[in-house]
Amino acid sequence: MKDYLKMGQVVVVKGIEYSVYGMIKFKEDMWEWQEYKIVDNQNNVKWLNIEEDGGRLIYSIYEENYAISNLSASHVNVYGEEYTSYDQGIAYVCDYWGKVDVDRNERCNYREFINRANTKIVAIEDWNGEIEKSLGVLLQEKDILITDNFNKAAGLNLNSSLFSSSSPSSGLPMKKIVTIMVSVIIVILFGTIVSTGSIGGAPIDKFLKNSSKFEYVTSTTNSDKKIARVYKTTLTVDEAVKAIIDGVPNGITKVADVADTTDDDKNDAGIGLFSKKEYAFVYTAEENVTYVQVSNKDYVNSSSRAYHSRHSHLSHYYRTYTSNSTSTTYSNYLSSARQSSVRSRSSSGGGTSSGK
Repeated sequence: MKDYLKMGQVVVVKGIEYSVYGMIKFKEDMWEWQEYKIVDNQNNVKWLNIEEDGGRLIYSIYEENYAISNLSASHVNVYGEEYTSYDQGIAYVCDYWGKVDVDRNERCNYREFINRANTKIVAIEDWNGEIEKSLGVLLQEKDILITDNFNKAAGLNLNSSLFSSSSPSSGLPMKKIVTIMVSVIIVILFGTIVSTGSIGGAPIDKFLKNSSKFEYVTSTTNSDKKIARVYKTTLTVDEAVKAIIDGVPNGITKVADVADTTDDDKNDAGIGLFSKKEYAFVYTAEENVTYVQVSNKDYVNSSSRAYHSRHSHLSHYYRTYTSNSTSTTYSNYLSSARQSSVRSRSSSGGGTSSGK
């Protein structure tokens, strides 16, 4: 992953000029993102998060905020506004430069919460017991201008006390922003790292994002304002299910047959794939196109919807994830894929981290 900005480069965010003083590159599973330490003319320090999704850069800006209170597993309150939990995990530092005071391979446990309007994010980070709290704003393309100008002082005056910090994160390293595009809403997915090293919360969605076999189409929202992401593929349903299993064999917990359900004379049947926090529905729609609709399990209720791109409405599927029957064929395939994964790790000298 290339560096998007350079030391001293000037960026303009919502009309305010900032100079780049450092960068931290994070990685979690197959996902990477960069956080740039930027400083304005009044010496205010903020962090600019940049990540790539489908060839498009996504931006957000954060600053330290200790007014964040009433923390719980599901929500947080800031200035009277409630934010709902949507992501958590463990990321590690894979690269850095500038005055950011981190080490390579240093790990950060993070939790993220989003407001009802899907415009602001609260991030809580645990750096080996040191807790960082920050409030972020999601940026549109019109909000940010990356110039060709450079502030030489930013590259030369790095010994200023402004940039010294005893914390492992230089006061405010940021967290991963789950992808938000201008035309879609964030998918609400969160989870933890399982002992095998795969993502426990969103392995299916992360695999689909990074696989060349699947193409993101859109996001859908049910009546409870829960969100699912939709991908399409040239694979058959059988091939798509097996590709996902092969991609994240240790992240998938169950494979189920989904029975026909009818709404507005349209039938939906396919295969359900489960991770610890996700439900993915693999099915065919118009002209036998295969789709994969993936969401948090909370999305799948009596008003969940299966996407059909060529219809003016969306067809419902009513089965909840607890009522689907286990697929013997794909459960056997999943078991075989897991065994192959274990043999592959063993032969390469890997394995579980039993030394801790």
